[in-house]
Amino acid sequence: MGRINKYASRSKLMDIHVQLGDEVFRFNLYEELAISEARVNTELLDQASSYAFLGMLHKKLLRAAKDKELEVVKIYNEGYIRFKKEINEETGKPINDDLAKAKAATTSEYKLACTLAADIQEKTNLIKVCVDAFEQRKDLIQTISANLRKER
Repeated sequence: MGRINKYASRSKLMDIHVQLGDEVFRFNLYEELAISEARVNTELLDQASSYAFLGMLHKKLLRAAKDKELEVVKIYNEGYIRFKKEINEETGKPINDDLAKAKAATTSEYKLACTLAADIQEKTNLIKVCVDAFEQRKDLIQTISANLRKER
């Protein structure tokens, strides 16, 4: 076993934890990708369902990420409008655009929205890696299955 495979078998990086709405999904990617030659026919049948589930989860996360991005923009714009209405005490005029933008970008609501958007984007990217890994798994199962048929 190579070093990377050893790391993968032990690392917490392979412990996937994703929440979408009220549902929480937890699995170990290393274990899920394992292929048992003795169960290759079952592996072939199960592969499609696992791949479909990950694909659906990925698409739902993409939508959630887009919604979070829109929420970030909305919160920023609301902050900008609020700050743009403020009067600069020194000049007696509305604050300038640059200051309104800077203030909008430093509100706690905006920072929280950015953090939540980054989190959902990270989960989306993580599940995309899982989808890609299951595509490779499919190819490996097909190869193993073909090799076993040749041996018989």
